[in-house]
Amino acid sequence: MKKLAIIGHDQFSLQEIANLMAMFKNHYDIESEIISSSKEDIKTEEGIYVKVDKTFDQFRIEDYYAIIVSGSADFRKSINDSLLIDFLHSLKDKKILKAAICAGPIFFAKAGLLHNKKFTNSLFLQVNEKIKYIDFDNFVEKPVVKDGDILTAVGVAYKEFAVEIARALGFKVNERSYFGFSDEKEIEYNYKLDDESYKLFREFFKDDILS
Repeated sequence: MKKLAIIGHDQFSLQEIANLMAMFKNHYDIESEIISSSKEDIKTEEGIYVKVDKTFDQFRIEDYYAIIVSGSADFRKSINDSLLIDFLHSLKDKKILKAAICAGPIFFAKAGLLHNKKFTNSLFLQVNEKIKYIDFDNFVEKPVVKDGDILTAVGVAYKEFAVEIARALGFKVNERSYFGFSDEKEIEYNYKLDDESYKLFREFFKDDILS
């Protein structure tokens, strides 16, 4: 039976995809697998070590419904993982749903998956404007954005992210029955650093990803 492919990368967030994995397992009997560059255990953003099920070279697209990428508070190491970026790039023209949340869409951007695609993310405004491979003209201030086979979401919309992935895959969804999902609250989806914080951010990342 097909599964969800969760991209395991250094310090990836479990919290952002926990509802997603639980929803698909409990309501659709669909399990998730962690795929990564190597079989080494990965330490998540929460400090939990997870085991890798398969490496990228073992991936068979017909075995999965979708590719899922969560974010990370510190993606300096994983954004430079050439095996990860090359794997995502290889999926550019493949017919499979590709979904990313919070900072996760930055991996899609570097892999060329967001070319001419509308998207959202939880990166700060100045970072979105300055990252070399992000086309900020296509940034949309919404909790979840779907453009073709690319689905992106902000971090606080992890419930909506799960629901919209299920909908995109054609599964029946009653949103209010899934983990308290609701669209009643207005949330700001455009985050901006103050000048001093932005200066510290630039020093933190140096010129690795910023123009």
